[in-house]
Amino acid sequence: MTGIIVTGHGIFSEGMVSAIDLLGGKQEYLKYVNFTASMSTGDLNSQLEGAVLELDQCDHILILCDLVGGSPFKEAAVIASKRKDITVIGGANMAMLIEAVFSRSVCDDGHELAERCVAALVQSAQIFVPVEENIDTEEEEL
Repeated sequence: MTGIIVTGHGIFSEGMVSAIDLLGGKQEYLKYVNFTASMSTGDLNSQLEGAVLELDQCDHILILCDLVGGSPFKEAAVIASKRKDITVIGGANMAMLIEAVFSRSVCDDGHELAERCVAALVQSAQIFVPVEENIDTEEEEL
């Protein structure tokens, strides 16, 4: 099983995990680490290390971070650079977390799961473009 840690600025990560709990129930091997204003990067690193230790029985650990290059991403990268069983992805959103949580049992390894997560991220971003004929119809009815 792949363990998942979500981290980010403020309570981003707590909110993401809360949303997953709402959508699919409480998930095993899913942790979050907030990076709040009162924390130093050392505090963040300690909490990330603690979450990794809690998931040590997992075959792989995927760390999803809010921003590439932000402190949570940098600290996760420091931890991952010391272990081959940790993959870090920046730019996390709900689509990515849903993919990670609900596809991890069918992926052969953490890197395959990471690739699926990035694909879900790309596919989830869309621009809404209203259909012109619907706008014209609504105006005529008014």
